[in-house]
Amino acid sequence: MEEAACRYFGDSSLKLYNPGRNQRYWFERKDKNNSKRIARREGEKGSDWWWLRSPGRVGVKAVYIHGDGNIGIQGNNILIGNLSDGECRGGVRPALWLKL
Repeated sequence: MEEAACRYFGDSSLKLYNPGRNQRYWFERKDKNNSKRIARREGEKGSDWWWLRSPGRVGVKAVYIHGDGNIGIQGNNILIGNLSDGECRGGVRPALWLKL
């Protein structure tokens, strides 16, 4: 979660390390870097959520990036996903560390 919030999609470290009183399910709904975290499929409208490798507040779920770029700290799992339209359209964004 620290990499997504502070390193690769802009620096939101102040909000990560100084959480608001009501920060329970979402990292920060109005974070200026949300737009940098949005994932879109090629040739499709809209955006999809995607998992991070950090565990969520509930042990069987992983922290995820919502379709609007917001970080869901409560977590999301494969059985629930985002079923508002009858489909689970979440995924994973692969990351590799290569030493050249």
